[in-house]
Amino acid sequence: MDSATARRFTLRHPRRQQGVATLMVVMALFFVVSLVAAYASRNLIFEQRTSANQYRSTQALEAAEAGVEWALGQLNGGRIDATCLPTVDPALDSFRTRYLGIDPATGAITRKTWIDAGVTRSLTASCIRTGAGWACSCPGVGLPTPAMPGGEGMFPAFLVELIPSGVAGQVQIRSTGCSSPSTACLNSRRGTAGDAAASILATVALASAMPSSPAAPLTVRGNLNLGGFALHVANTDPATNGITIHAGGTVTTDPSAVLESSPGAPGGSRTVVDNDAGLAGWTADRMFTAFFGVERSTYKRAPTTVVLDCAAGCANALRDAVERNPGRPIWINGDLSIDSDVAIGSAGAPVLIVVEGTVALNSPGTVITGVVYSQAADWVSTGTGTVQGAVVSEGNLTGASAMAVAFDANVVNQVRLTQGPIVRVPGGWRDF
Repeated sequence: MDSATARRFTLRHPRRQQGVATLMVVMALFFVVSLVAAYASRNLIFEQRTSANQYRSTQALEAAEAGVEWALGQLNGGRIDATCLPTVDPALDSFRTRYLGIDPATGAITRKTWIDAGVTRSLTASCIRTGAGWACSCPGVGLPTPAMPGGEGMFPAFLVELIPSGVAGQVQIRSTGCSSPSTACLNSRRGTAGDAAASILATVALASAMPSSPAAPLTVRGNLNLGGFALHVANTDPATNGITIHAGGTVTTDPSAVLESSPGAPGGSRTVVDNDAGLAGWTADRMFTAFFGVERSTYKRAPTTVVLDCAAGCANALRDAVERNPGRPIWINGDLSIDSDVAIGSAGAPVLIVVEGTVALNSPGTVITGVVYSQAADWVSTGTGTVQGAVVSEGNLTGASAMAVAFDANVVNQVRLTQGPIVRVPGGWRDF
């Protein structure tokens, strides 16, 4: 090797050593970058999974909330079919009647059950959120079977169960929401693989449609003048001492009027309590609040109150409204006039009718079973129909016909203890 070749070899050798070192440094840097990228990708995947879980959990909680509100609306509604939609079929019952039992003597609320292979189970209702809205199922027996949606997507659902709270007049709504209509998720109230679940327990109570009931068949805040008509008023209930008429003003009766009291009690005028200073001292608004617990406008707007206009007569319209809305008070705009024989309400399902004006039962075959309340300042009573329960007049009452009123304590108590809106109890909500 000559000297020139040796010199070139000597000069190139360090450069080759420097290239290897650079390659190693670059490889190390690439390895570090790969680690950083892998860690960042891991965090991204974790965040995506967390977001998906949060999304499903939010859907489940919102579905459970929707279940509580839906159940409240159904409990305050009228008759429904198997898909929980309103119906006018008198053979079907309301959600409240289908799922709850209310003792008319005590007001205690129980839940309806069914037998599944020898096991007693609570009746439940369920809904699934579809693209067109909620598809629901409200069976009278068996498990709910809402229509399953087609296609792909998230379809949250809820299952509602009513649980007695142990307090008279109260019940608990347990609503379980799931991010999908999974039966396992809804029934277990726990999230399953790919599904989230949330459960809410809300205590609700019956707000009586008539917290204070009359103690006499006929209660008049002002004066009562029967004129020459043979009004028939009967009260055979010993618990009320057989009082037939309770008035804040004077009571003028005709000798032909029949005032029937409880067996063994004195009848006639001795069953009349008149010039009651406490009753006469009430204003009309105070009297309404005393019987119904709230102001007129609030009562009329209540979710259970059915408002009816009877300007063109009310026999069939009132009967149909009562049949379609069992257990719901009926509010009559203006006067109530019934000109044909019709039976409204029954001993097992009495009615509460609040009339803005006067009441005229113009047919002798008209029978109203329940409580009739007139807000008229001066009510001239016409007709010869019968009220089986109680009649209350907010103003003066002049008898222009031989109407009959028979006090029925069972009917009045049933109205007081079983009718009215079901509302939330403050502090009665929890999701744990």
